[in-house]
Amino acid sequence: MGPAASRRPPFERHTVYLCTSLECGLPGCRELARRAVARLGIDFNARSLDGRLALRPLRCAGPALGAPVVMVDEDAFRIVDAGEFDRLVEAVETGSYSQ
Repeated sequence: MGPAASRRPPFERHTVYLCTSLECGLPGCRELARRAVARLGIDFNARSLDGRLALRPLRCAGPALGAPVVMVDEDAFRIVDAGEFDRLVEAVETGSYSQ
């Protein structure tokens, strides 16, 4: 374990989940997943060095009619596009996101 990893907090403050099921993959989840990794600067099953958030895959969050689905902690958001994803992440990063 490197020095940066040893200074990280034990748990992230927020977790961003992105549905990676086949049903969500059809209407744009793959593109949203690539954007999420690029925007957050972390891969799936990882957390940011500052401990603010983690990015996790979600197998299924409900009906495919709402795909792609993103969750922030326990709040689900359906039919998320790149702009809405960026707004959610910005709210988490700035501390203005509340459940």
